[in-house]
Amino acid sequence: MSRLSELFIPSEPLVQWREPNAYNKKGLSHGRCIGLLIVLMIPTLLLLISAANHDFSKGRIILALLFLALGLFGFARVWLGSGDFVCLKEDHITDGSGRSVDRSRYRDIECCSVSRDRYKDTKFSILRFTTKKGLPAGQVKEVAVPDDVNLEKILQILRDKGVKVIEAP
Repeated sequence: MSRLSELFIPSEPLVQWREPNAYNKKGLSHGRCIGLLIVLMIPTLLLLISAANHDFSKGRIILALLFLALGLFGFARVWLGSGDFVCLKEDHITDGSGRSVDRSRYRDIECCSVSRDRYKDTKFSILRFTTKKGLPAGQVKEVAVPDDVNLEKILQILRDKGVKVIEAP
């Protein structure tokens, strides 16, 4: 089914869940933390430079406030927001919500490896998908399944769709 036909006749998900926020926090790499700090430091530096030069032009203040808002929004999304929605549908899996939805057809997935993980007190499972070579960008690579979702049902659906499932001990 094409994306256009799904807009008019949406298919019901076989299983749907929201990724745990702990997965997002654990996945926040050192590089992303440093990037977030830089975005938060830019407004401070702009205001310090303006204060040193006694030049509080509207342009610098607006630019500083824009970077401050971007930094605070990024920080709040990672630490306070919940994870993306994941849906297993009849012919594909989707990850994400809004404009940037990743989608993989089951026939394009070679295998799925399952591993257990935790962050602080939250336990979850990670499904890592290996897709066939030469596919366009936007394929689902990895999703997290919280403990309160039936993992066995998800794995059985993937097996029924022809995906090879490898469970880690």
